[in-house]
Amino acid sequence: MAGLLVLFVAMAACTLPASAGSSPPVLASADLASTGHARVMPAAPGLSDPGLSDPGFGGFTPVGQTGTDSTPPLDDAEPAGAQVDDVAGISDGLSEVAVSSEAVDRAVAEVASAALGVVDGRRTVLELEPSLDELVRQQNDFGIQLEDASERLGLVEKRVPSVKRSLQSLAVAEYVRTGSADDLVNQIDSVDRLEAVRKKRTVSAVQVAVRGLADRLDETLGSTRREVELLAAVQQTSRVDLQGVLERRRAGIEQLTTSLDGLPDSIDRHAEARAQADVVGADFDLVVLDTYWRAAAAMVEEDPGCGIPWRLIAGVGWIESKHGTFGGSTVTRNGQTQGILGRVLDGEEGVLEILDTDGGVLDGDTEYDKAVGPMQFIPETWSRLGRDGNGDGTADPENLYDAAAAAADYLCGSENLATPAGQTAALLRYNRSDAYGVEVRSKAREYETVDVPPPPSLDELWPSTTEPSDP
Repeated sequence: MAGLLVLFVAMAACTLPASAGSSPPVLASADLASTGHARVMPAAPGLSDPGLSDPGFGGFTPVGQTGTDSTPPLDDAEPAGAQVDDVAGISDGLSEVAVSSEAVDRAVAEVASAALGVVDGRRTVLELEPSLDELVRQQNDFGIQLEDASERLGLVEKRVPSVKRSLQSLAVAEYVRTGSADDLVNQIDSVDRLEAVRKKRTVSAVQVAVRGLADRLDETLGSTRREVELLAAVQQTSRVDLQGVLERRRAGIEQLTTSLDGLPDSIDRHAEARAQADVVGADFDLVVLDTYWRAAAAMVEEDPGCGIPWRLIAGVGWIESKHGTFGGSTVTRNGQTQGILGRVLDGEEGVLEILDTDGGVLDGDTEYDKAVGPMQFIPETWSRLGRDGNGDGTADPENLYDAAAAAADYLCGSENLATPAGQTAALLRYNRSDAYGVEVRSKAREYETVDVPPPPSLDELWPSTTEPSDP
């Protein structure tokens, strides 16, 4: 999680300058009293009178929208910080906040599927280990037995030729003594030569011994061959079983590996979907909540006596830009909004005249200033008071993390914002309009039904040895 860089700045409200040559105010707004005279008041950053335009948005009209500002969309000016990396991420303290969206449901199912694939693959591999060990042991045992039987078979087969030659010699001798040519052929060619010899009643003791040896060799040869064939068949069956187990194990490992490889991406997609999902019971998504929640947490660390609740910052955010969504803008996972610009502050139609202070860098206007971003800061104000609320190294008025942090710092003065009186005073200092303060506090009260833990200190967001403060 990226660190939240906290910058201490001083903010003060200024009145409209007495002459055109005077320096522009830090924060300015004007409305027309019933007498027709301008009533001058410090206001929220860049805020125009709520009664001059859309009452929910401080009187500004974003570029490209209809209204008193006829400035066409800026083709050549890219909103500051439009291209940013995902730095902030959602605070761990909001992990239990209930959100709702189909994308989250799909992402949860995807993560669950990947996690289940990891579990199933691992279980398959572990369950097959005993069978694999046993089959490997069997293969070794059968291999040893087959090698032994094959060795014995070889010894028997080596002795058979010499016994056959002995029987042939005996047959010849028997023929010489008593037989005929036909007897000799029959005895030599007979499959069972010993049986041919046995037909002669005059078999000598040597012939009997050789005959017995031949019988035993034949029996041993047959039984050993059958043993070798049986062991070879059993070993082959075991080898097939082993191959099957290895294939199943390989499939389990592949499932485990594939699921593990895909799990980080699934988790990232879930985090992205969750960040953009609507908070249950609120009119904003989770990343918007995180911007306000972190801004309040920063104040817990920097100004423990302030006690600003995140809901009050959210109330301001809703009035200024409907939480960064006015005019079709969206809030990215990193808090970035797109092209929320106020009216041209050219002194016409009851608005203040503020000449360009930023060369058009922030607002795209090189003649006059416009309020910029979801909290509507005037460029000159932001140049002095801007904050980096998401730790990306840039203070960007179009980033809701940054703008919310700056707004929270501005609201935190000498008042205790944990009290209604303190909130009223701070909002009146932010914008000298009772109606503005009433509307902000009314919206903040709506968010009291949203189940959100109180912001911790920064030490809880980024652990240290410091004990957290209670907001």
